[in-house]
Amino acid sequence: MNQDTINKYITLPMAIKVLKQDKERFEEFKLGYLYQDLNDTVIKNMEKDFYKLKGKMFNKVKHLGGTKYRINNEVVEYTPGDLKELTTKTIKEYFNGRVDWKEHLWKE
Repeated sequence: MNQDTINKYITLPMAIKVLKQDKERFEEFKLGYLYQDLNDTVIKNMEKDFYKLKGKMFNKVKHLGGTKYRINNEVVEYTPGDLKELTTKTIKEYFNGRVDWKEHLWKE
C-alpha cells in the first residue's frame, strides 16, 4: 500500500467536511450558486473515491483518535499541520484537475 493512497484515505473525509462547511458560506455570496455547483461535484467525486478506497483499506488503516492512526499494525501520529497540508493538497488536486479522470478510482 503506497503512502499516497494511505494519505488520500485519511484526508478525503477531512476534505469533504471542509468543502461541506464552505458550501454553507457560499450561500452568502451573490453568485454563490456558481461555486456550489463545482463544490457539489467535487464532494460527490471525493465521496465516491473514499468509499472505493474504504473497501481496499479496511483493516489496513484505522483511526485511533486525534491524529493517531494504525497503518498496517504500526501506530503513526501525524501533526495537525501535516493533516492540514495533506488535506489542502487533496482538495487542490480535485479542484485543479490533477485527478486523472481516466484512471479515476470510481470510473469503470
